[in-house]
Amino acid sequence: MTPKTLLAITLIAFGIGAFAYQSVTYMTSGRDVSGSTYTTTERKHSVPLAPIVGAIALIGGIAMLLVDKNDSKPRDQRGRPPVGLDRMGNSEPNT
Repeated sequence: MTPKTLLAITLIAFGIGAFAYQSVTYMTSGRDVSGSTYTTTERKHSVPLAPIVGAIALIGGIAMLLVDKNDSKPRDQRGRPPVGLDRMGNSEPNT
């Protein structure tokens, strides 16, 4: 797999995950001091993920996969296979 394909698959997975989970939640711990006592506190933080972020990642990943498939075949400047190659990119036998 090429790095472009791996990036496309990662974007698709992130897009699906962003739709599945509407926010990312994480915990932080800290210390509160009140007088001579220390207490440990845990705080819950939430980072919302907008559905548009998931849609952009999903569409971008799919587009990268489609472009990667089209780029795999050798072409000349006009979009035709180079001389000596047939439409499937195989070398033609010398006749």
